[in-house]
Amino acid sequence: MTLLEKIIFLADYIEPNRSFPGVDTVREAAERDLNEAVRLELQKTIAYLVAKQQSVYPKTFEAYNDLVMKNDKKTNEVTE
Repeated sequence: MTLLEKIIFLADYIEPNRSFPGVDTVREAAERDLNEAVRLELQKTIAYLVAKQQSVYPKTFEAYNDLVMKNDKKTNEVTE
């Protein structure tokens, strides 16, 4: 995802009129780290869809995996 895509994606999820379990956690994360907030949003969306036995769009998994792998790579670079 580009920076603009992340901002738009996240803005829709955390807009002030939304209230559902976990949205405040994502809002707080958005103030600290955009990538972490997007990862949390994707994680919560995937978990919700799985719990409801709904299909998950492949690009959703792709976006989640991309963020996780980039974070893992960054973490490994810091610890090495």
